[in-house]
Amino acid sequence: MNKKINLIIVDDSPLHIIGLQTVLKCDDRIGSVYQACCPDEAMEQLKQHPDIDVATIDVCMKEGEDGLELAEKIRDNYPSVRTMMLSQFKNGRYIYRALLAKSKAYLAKDSLPELVVDAICNVYKGNCLFFGDTIAKEILENMFGGEKNIEKIKPFSLSKKEMEVLQHVTDGFSNKEIGVMMNINQSTVETNKDRIKNKLGLKTIAECVAFGIKHGLTAFEE
Repeated sequence: MNKKINLIIVDDSPLHIIGLQTVLKCDDRIGSVYQACCPDEAMEQLKQHPDIDVATIDVCMKEGEDGLELAEKIRDNYPSVRTMMLSQFKNGRYIYRALLAKSKAYLAKDSLPELVVDAICNVYKGNCLFFGDTIAKEILENMFGGEKNIEKIKPFSLSKKEMEVLQHVTDGFSNKEIGVMMNINQSTVETNKDRIKNKLGLKTIAECVAFGIKHGLTAFEE
């Protein structure tokens, strides 16, 4: 690899940032390493440093700041920057949201340092999805319908709202309950259900539920 990878670490833990910086400085594939302790600071750093190639982002930061929302903002505002998530949570729902945000990797923070560096290089090159080896294989198999499908299944062709409706449908909520949770009216819920069926080539809500269960869209435990 000729070009060195420039990246930003977004995490509210100084200990994690220092530890990751120490590892990265020892790898000749890595160039400049910037840091941010919150999403707002990360967006400012991205604005100031257009050379950033990869962002490693903590899923949950202090005061409820959402790293997954940051990944979505980066996707929409800095499409050339590739994102990957580093988290203490080995949770199917978080992983799924990371994929919706177009993140190419989701690693648990107990991953080996060299694996994190390999993931950064993998993400930079735009290779297949990268999960490391500390997230239970069963979670990934449940999400993607089998280990062999991990690189094939994407977040389908549904919008973010449609995916949220499908997830609530899979969890067994009624139109009224979904409307309250999403702050939309019941007719909008029904419209989204129709779109889901059309896009996925399904005929009934029962088939939608079966699809959601197969692809791990039901609630997961933390």
